[in-house]
Amino acid sequence: MAHCKDKKKKRGTKDGKSSKDSPPKVPKDVVGAARPVNADEEKARFLEACKSQRPVSVASPQFTYTIDRPLLDMAMLKYPPPSHQYLPHALRIMEQLKLVHGTYEAFKERNGGPRMSDEDANQVVQAYLADHALVDVIRVNFTTGMVAFASMTNALTNPTINLRSGEQRSRWIEGVLNHELGTHFIR
Repeated sequence: MAHCKDKKKKRGTKDGKSSKDSPPKVPKDVVGAARPVNADEEKARFLEACKSQRPVSVASPQFTYTIDRPLLDMAMLKYPPPSHQYLPHALRIMEQLKLVHGTYEAFKERNGGPRMSDEDANQVVQAYLADHALVDVIRVNFTTGMVAFASMTNALTNPTINLRSGEQRSRWIEGVLNHELGTHFIR
């Protein structure tokens, strides 16, 4: 009888292993998991150090994450390493932007228009969805926890357009919708 007991599976698992025996799971939303919880504070600290011309090593961001760093590193293995091929071009563009507009914020204000409240942005989004017969198909979610201004999630099962709360601009929002829905939903 003791022999039979030893072969029994542990309760609550498919293979008889306890949940603490299984390796940690990589999150499905790697981009969301990779966003540091202290990104805004570290960005402010970094920019302040740049203004005061302190060495970059002093201002090097010290990020903290919602998941353990080894698990985040494991999740990132699914993607190729970043390319630096276009970095010189991006730096040249940003330097030109600073010469013409002074700051990126001034550039956004002049070109993207004023920031929209979430209510005003939602009215534009709902009108856009109505024009394209997508009101009952696409969910709209305003959130503060995004790196990008917008993203499309669950395009096949529960299509949702996520918009960064308080960051939508009056002259850019239609282009954002064209990109998110045209690129990530319709294709």
